[in-house]
Amino acid sequence: MSRIRTADFYYGAVLSKLLSHGADPVLIEGGSDRRIYEIKTSSASFTLFVKFRTHKEAPRADGINSWKFSIKDDMDLLKEHMQKNKNLILALLCGSEDLGDSELALLDCNEVNRMIFLNKESISISRRSGEKFYRIANGPDREDSFEIRSNRMDEFF
Repeated sequence: MSRIRTADFYYGAVLSKLLSHGADPVLIEGGSDRRIYEIKTSSASFTLFVKFRTHKEAPRADGINSWKFSIKDDMDLLKEHMQKNKNLILALLCGSEDLGDSELALLDCNEVNRMIFLNKESISISRRSGEKFYRIANGPDREDSFEIRSNRMDEFF
C-alpha cells in the first residue's frame, strides 16, 4: 500500500494553484520539510522554494492569524539557489485546521534576501482577518515588520 503523507496534501495544494495559473513545475528536491521546483511560465522561469505549516500559532483575540516557519536548516540552500537563479520565490503555505481556510504567501527574491541579511532562523508571518497584506516580522514585535500583498499569484504567475 502506498501511503500519502500530510506533506503531500499541502505540496499538492501548491501544485494545484501553480497549474491553474499556467505554470509548468518540475520537482528539483522533495522532502517533508520543503520542496523545490523549477517553474516555467509563458513569460518567466524561476525557482520556487516551498514550506508549509499545518496550523496557525495560538489564536489571538484581535483577529490576527500567525504562522512561524523555521528556515535555519534551509539558509545555505536558499543562498545557493539565489546565487544560481536570481529569480527565486519562497512560498509559505499557511495551514489552518479547516484546510479551506489555508493561505499561500509568496516572498520574492528581495524579501528572501532581507531575511537572510537579518540572519533570521525563522520567518514569522501574520495577517489580521480582512487585511489585504501579510506582515513579515523583522524583530520580536509585529510593528517591526514589512508588508507583502496577500494575493500575489497573478503578480508572479
